[in-house]
Amino acid sequence: MAVISLSRNTTIFILLAIVPLIAGTQELICNCVSENNNYLQTIQEAINRAEPGETIHVPSGVYFEHLVINKSISLVGENLTSTILDGNGTGILVEILSDNVSLHNFTLRNAEKIVTLINVKNCEVQGNIIANITNSTHGTGIRAQNCENIRIYENIFDSLDCYNIYFSQTRKSFIEENMFNANKRWSQPIFLYFSEENVIESNNVSGYEALNEGGIGLLYSNNNLIRYNYIFENDWVGLSLRYSNCNVIEGNTITKHTWYGLKMENCRENNVHWNNFLSNYKHANIKNCENITWSLEKFGNYWDNYAGKDLDMNGVGEEPYQIDSENFDFFPLMGKFHNYKIGYDHSEGEIFIISNSTIENPIFIRINESASIVFNASGRQGTIGFCLTKFSKSLIEPPYNVEINGYSPVCLFNYSDDANAILYFAYLHQNQSENIKIIPEFNSILMLAIFCTLSLLIIRRK
Repeated sequence: MAVISLSRNTTIFILLAIVPLIAGTQELICNCVSENNNYLQTIQEAINRAEPGETIHVPSGVYFEHLVINKSISLVGENLTSTILDGNGTGILVEILSDNVSLHNFTLRNAEKIVTLINVKNCEVQGNIIANITNSTHGTGIRAQNCENIRIYENIFDSLDCYNIYFSQTRKSFIEENMFNANKRWSQPIFLYFSEENVIESNNVSGYEALNEGGIGLLYSNNNLIRYNYIFENDWVGLSLRYSNCNVIEGNTITKHTWYGLKMENCRENNVHWNNFLSNYKHANIKNCENITWSLEKFGNYWDNYAGKDLDMNGVGEEPYQIDSENFDFFPLMGKFHNYKIGYDHSEGEIFIISNSTIENPIFIRINESASIVFNASGRQGTIGFCLTKFSKSLIEPPYNVEINGYSPVCLFNYSDDANAILYFAYLHQNQSENIKIIPEFNSILMLAIFCTLSLLIIRRK
């Protein structure tokens, strides 16, 4: 006997029965019975009995239901892969019609539409597997219409032949850290339509054939932030914006698209900076656009076919990168852009690294009042590598010292401003991986003082 526990000391018991399927296999379905022996045949009955603010914990099993959630509750599956909600090929699997709803830790499958949110606020869909849409023409994985402060994060979208996430007239919402896996024709991982002030961040979008709208597409959508996404091999276009203005495209890696990495049509005042454009047939295609900005704080984008030089050693090329006859990146990066959240549970801050080396495993170490940033850099042996790092001075107080495998770098330049430490340093790729440490300068002085003191003590003893 498994248990569904509600947060107000209410308990609903689930009796699990083995039921044979037509194909001859067996799956678990549930019958629910309350403490006073009133049978609840479905999860929907548990939802109907719950009070606002309660959490329903659903044990593993296969539930052939269509849910309507019209009150503020949380619905939590026991196990991601074995707590399965199945729509039997029809309708809307989960319809959210109330504010403050949370849906977490289910496999959601086999329906025309998996999750819809209509006219609601402050809801989240987190940590689910979304699979098998039965209507490729009008189906959706998660659709939010006229919503606000919706958070869709840490979900896995598995080979959907439709819009995976579709926002319509939705604002101030978040699409974060989702994984999109597909080889389906006509599919679209993320699409925004007449939607504003949303954040699309740290998603992995790969393997889609999305025709005009790209792995991520915006249409009539303004003031959105698209950052730190990995947009990879989506066949024709990686990122598409049409009639969409004042958006920020920051720190994405856009790679291996057979048409364009970035496509913009009839847009104005979008800002594109700190992105990595790699191995696309054409990195950017811009038509009928105005006032597109290609840099921020004198740092532009990394273009893998840029042939310029960095004579003043600041991580930025001397000559502009020409995108077309009207668009130029005047501050092209000489190495790939990397962004890392650092500190305990990634909450202490961020470090930006521009480098021609492969960067691995940045960590932030704080011991009492002393702090350091440590990472590895690798490259072809015998070549010169460089890093330009930027982080808040609140993480490590100046002045700074940089060590490469315990030694000083070939050169070190400090371009710091009032708020941020900006350090450029170069080194020789000598080993399989170079260990890099950024530490307060007093640490080295202190270690030297300790070494000298110990040496004097040893000499006196002799």
